[in-house]
Amino acid sequence: MGVLGDASARWPWLVQLGTEPEDTILRVVYEHQKVAAEEERPWFVTLSFAQSLDGRIDFRETTGAAPLRLSSPRAQRLTHALRAMHHAVAVGWNTLVSDDPLLTVRCGIPGTHTPPGWTQPRPVVLLPHDGTRESTGLKQSRLWCQRRHELLLVPREADWRAEVSAPSLFVEGGRRVISSLLQATTTDDALGRRCNLVIITIANCFIGNDVRSVPAFTRGSSSAHTCRLGHLRSWMLEDELILLGIPAGADTERTPS
Repeated sequence: MGVLGDASARWPWLVQLGTEPEDTILRVVYEHQKVAAEEERPWFVTLSFAQSLDGRIDFRETTGAAPLRLSSPRAQRLTHALRAMHHAVAVGWNTLVSDDPLLTVRCGIPGTHTPPGWTQPRPVVLLPHDGTRESTGLKQSRLWCQRRHELLLVPREADWRAEVSAPSLFVEGGRRVISSLLQATTTDDALGRRCNLVIITIANCFIGNDVRSVPAFTRGSSSAHTCRLGHLRSWMLEDELILLGIPAGADTERTPS
């Protein structure tokens, strides 16, 4: 079966979209998913993250403080709508511990135009290479307290497609996960650890050098560590720039016109 099956039945609310930039973005993502379904590709991964103008993805004034939200409420609604278009939503271990996300769709879908039988995307946490599955951070998280029966804990080096066992995955970070996806190799592709689409929200601010940038590419002059996005498109969402592209080397036999 393809990525979405009967996509028109799965996402009837897409026909309710208007002409705002976020509406166009959702249509573009839908068209990419539709192409994947028509080509009977069984797995579709979208990577999405927000960053400052100087490439920083987080800022905290003090240790343990809540993160500074880079995305506006409008961009956050777009993120929730994008979550709704995938079967599972994933974050890395450090993001789970530091941000305590719930990974649910709470806004962004126009009105009540959800498909019959639609359910929340399944939460996924991508574990560190040491395979940590039990810790105070996990047991105290909202994901564990409220969604433990749905929660999947997947080693980062595992076969994501087999572990998640769903047609599509929406990955939101953190830094190490973003880097590994953007540097994915052919082997990673075979294990479902390569993204089909990248969506970047660039906030209209500078944070400074106290926070690491992303991606954390391996140092060296080899072009093997350079990720380029093809079929790049951009939109202004008020003061934020939204970029959407396909990583070079991803399966792009046919792209939406």
